[in-house]
Amino acid sequence: MERFRRNCIQWIDAFELNGTRSWKENAATIKLAQAHALPVISGGDRHGCEPAGCINLTNATCFAEFVAEVNEGNSTLLFLPQYREPMALRVLEAGWDVLRPYPEYPGRERWIDRVFYRGQDGVARPLSHVWNNQVPWSLSVAARVVQALAATRSALRLTRGTSPAES
Repeated sequence: MERFRRNCIQWIDAFELNGTRSWKENAATIKLAQAHALPVISGGDRHGCEPAGCINLTNATCFAEFVAEVNEGNSTLLFLPQYREPMALRVLEAGWDVLRPYPEYPGRERWIDRVFYRGQDGVARPLSHVWNNQVPWSLSVAARVVQALAATRSALRLTRGTSPAES
């Protein structure tokens, strides 16, 4: 890692704080950015419905303007309330967002209609096609477990007096 930093720092514009990483990791990233006089930006790939736990605040009206702000060293971050929630529950809920049915998207209601497999012929097909519309029983059970555990997060929010929309 040190060799990479030493050889590549001139090509790094900012360091990423990630809403799905621990505060210890993010704090180390902040120190690294400060040591190189570079800004920090939000990041973290999201596949669920909830926004990332860390977001950038900006006045930019397009991506190019945002990039210019960062290159000027201007970056303001906000950690959202869900960042303080247990990571395991947040990951499970994101998993359920991926696995749950979406009846409002005809033809892509089920997760097996939204996940693709590229066969040896090079053609990408949805798993529903590959599996003849039948989810293997072990994956079906796993999806139900994820659903039940994701509901735990919602229950915890209710005990705290916070609705999912407020988090």
